[in-house]
Amino acid sequence: MAKYRNINEIPIMMVATQDAVTESNPRVINEHEGRQMAKNLPKCSAYYETCSTYGLNVDRVFKDG
Repeated sequence: MAKYRNINEIPIMMVATQDAVTESNPRVINEHEGRQMAKNLPKCSAYYETCSTYGLNVDRVFKDG
């Protein structure tokens, strides 16, 4: 990647993906924890929660990225 672009200019986004969340398969990290991790990550410009099954925020991640 560094061959094509200065690594310091590459935006970093944290993208959380949703799997089948049920009582027997609960969420591991809640939204607040995810946002906090993204906030603490140097140069992280955004946090998204996505679900490919429902299409939640999938397009947005690629448009904003």
